[in-house]
Amino acid sequence: MIHGPPEPEHPAALDHVALTCSGFDATKARCEELGIEYRVNDRQFGDLRQVFVLDPNDINLELNFPGD
Repeated sequence: MIHGPPEPEHPAALDHVALTCSGFDATKARCEELGIEYRVNDRQFGDLRQVFVLDPNDINLELNFPGD
């Protein structure tokens, strides 16, 4: 078993996880309240809005807010 971050020659098997969420504005406010860095996708795909954050293991979380 390998512990620690992946080395360049052994990249992580998981790049990101996409989740369907609700509460776009509340999620941004909570990230700000907790000091969590986040990125908002400034492109809109129909009624989809997105927030991206890193989890404690440096896995990208894609938070999708359809119709929110």
